[in-house]
Amino acid sequence: MPLGVLTDAEANSELSRFGISCDVPKIEVIHQEIKRGRGPKEEVPVSVRAFIASESISGASPEVLSREFNISKSSISAYKNGATSTASYNNPNPVLESMNDNVRATIIGPAQSRILKAILSITDDKLDGSKAKEAAAIAASLSTVIRNVTPDKDVDNRTQINIFAPRKNEEEDYEIVRVD
Repeated sequence: MPLGVLTDAEANSELSRFGISCDVPKIEVIHQEIKRGRGPKEEVPVSVRAFIASESISGASPEVLSREFNISKSSISAYKNGATSTASYNNPNPVLESMNDNVRATIIGPAQSRILKAILSITDDKLDGSKAKEAAAIAASLSTVIRNVTPDKDVDNRTQINIFAPRKNEEEDYEIVRVD
């Protein structure tokens, strides 16, 4: 008989040929769904992700957010960058990303208006009447504001790869054996 899968009747007949009487126990096959990913844990709604991201952007501690919302710190980082998970980090969710941009805009807007008011309050008369250290500090602060507001055009985004070659052995590195 060829090798293969036997029914219970075929298995019993083969065993009886050799004088072995054995009842093959019935095996019950259970089909069970394979648990993938997070298992039965529900997906975090976009509104909750957006809230967690906004709190993180606003300066909330990742430890506190992780504990309060029962999520990992990597998920918090992903939500903050507009992604739904670390696996989709480079492909942000457009809805979450736009919500994060709105949060950033609400923070940046008042800050920019206050920076402009502060800059406009520095008149030539006030600069002329200030001490040299104060004027230098004001100039340094204003240059920092300018550097932070203007985009950096000199950034070189090329990848640099350094390859280190092993040192070549010289004649002095080898043991000299003199043959007479």
